[in-house]
This record gives sequence, C-alpha cells and structure tokens, in this order.
Amino acid sequence: MLLPTVGELTQRLGLTAMAQAAEQAGAVGLYASDHLLMLDHEPDGFHLADGDHPPWPQNTDIHEALTCCAAIAAVTSRCRIGAMIVAAQRNVLQLAKTVATLDTLSGGRMVLGVGAGWYREEFEALGYDFATRGVRTDEILQVLRSAWSGRPPEFSGDQITVPPRVLLYPRPAQPGVPLWVGGMSRPALRRAARFGDGWWACVYADHPTPDELRNLLEYLRKQPRPVELPPLHLVAGLVPHDDDQAKLLPDAARTAADLGFHEVIIMPPWSKGFEAVAATISEVREALTALR
Repeated sequence: MLLPTVGELTQRLGLTAMAQAAEQAGAVGLYASDHLLMLDHEPDGFHLADGDHPPWPQNTDIHEALTCCAAIAAVTSRCRIGAMIVAAQRNVLQLAKTVATLDTLSGGRMVLGVGAGWYREEFEALGYDFATRGVRTDEILQVLRSAWSGRPPEFSGDQITVPPRVLLYPRPAQPGVPLWVGGMSRPALRRAARFGDGWWACVYADHPTPDELRNLLEYLRKQPRPVELPPLHLVAGLVPHDDDQAKLLPDAARTAADLGFHEVIIMPPWSKGFEAVAATISEVREALTALR
C-alpha cells in the first residue's frame, strides 16, 4: 500500500497513524514515493494518462521518502517497508548505508524501489546530469548489491566510482535488500530483468490497458536475466486518479493477478478516512483471494 507522503494528508492524518491503521487492516507492505525538490515553474517531461503536469502544486509538502520509511518502521512490526526512489539523484554509498540501516533497525523488512526519474530540472538542481541517468541507475544497482556485503569492491564505471578499501557497516539484516526496478519504458524493463529482484509497474486507473500491460510483460519475459538472480517478482502499483476512483481498485487488482503479477500496491482513499481505507483493503484482498 502507498502511504501519502506528498501533500497535507501526511501531517493531517499522521504518517505513523496511517501506517499503524494500514497494518492493522491487513496491508502486507507500506511504501513511500519520492521527489527531493520541485522547481517554481511547469516542468518538462511529465506524463500522466490525463494530463501533462504533476498531480500536485509545485510548493506542496513532499516528505523525504527514506525518512518516511524510518518513521513507518518505528510504529509497525509486520509490514514490509519501502520506497520508490530516484536513485540517480543520490550518492550510491550514502544510499546503501541508509537502506542497510533501515533494514537492520526494522528487522529485515526493507525493499528498495528504483526508478530512473523524469524531472530534468530536479536532476540539474541537485547537480546530476539528466541525460546520463539511465547509465547511472544501472551502475547504482550494481554497486548497491556489492555495498551491502560490508566491503564493496572497487568500482569504476562511466558514472559511478567506488574507491578501494571501503567498509560500509552495518550490513542489512536480509542477505540483500530486494531491489524492485520501476518504470514502464523498455529501458526500465531491460533494467529490471538485468539488475532487479522485481519489476514495479506503475498502473493508473485507466492506463495502461490490460492488453498494453500484457505486451509489456511479454517484452520483459524475453529479456536476458543473470542466472544468479531469482525469478523476477512482478508488482503492480495501482494508483487511481482520485479517491473517488478507489472503487476501481478491486477489479484492477484482479486484472493484475490474472496477468501474472505476484503483488499489488494500492493507493486507497485516504481522504475519506481510516474506515474507508480499511474497507478498500478488505475488498482488494477478497478480490485476490477469490482467484486462488
């Protein structure tokens, strides 16, 4: 389940209160979304099914995703915890350290989603090259796995460099924090197959269609995958355009399962209150249980 970490609900309802309510209602995973900053003008490059601008004002509160994960971990005991972040906007060793610490303190419950990003101006403001974000993301995924050994080997890539004799402790509680690669482009699918433990598909209420999703899955399954990696875990992130469309989530979850997805992550109608959220969780779980 996605928790609202953008906008006024994070503080009005309380992130930790929402996390506790979701876990009590039966959610198995709690996730945050990511942006580090916005620019004070309409950005280039954003695309949604219903428009060409972000679904929030540029000056809205956007809470840092991994900090949110720490808060969620502190008040839950069972749920998996994670975030979909733009890794290419972060220092890879600092990211590895933060995620390993979160995994250790949460008792091995962390998942890291990694997307390449879309917001050119955000990259530039943070001092990173937007044009090379794909290569940088690929190299970050490689370094993260080795960094979690505690002794990352020397690495010299086109975008990322790790010097020799680095020590990076603590190691995660898990043998390796699962890496779910997000995105709907063909490069994202190739990246998921090559480097990821899972693919996190971003599915809005009416886009992509089931046929389009089926085509993406067929393309994904044709990509070469290293033999040392486990079978790819398929995750559908189901995001209605607004809370009134939450009624579509049970059918969307059923469709995702029919297509072969192993897990769904929903954004329930938080603005309608905790009872409505609990009801949506129950309806989605019932829809998925009926398929077994």
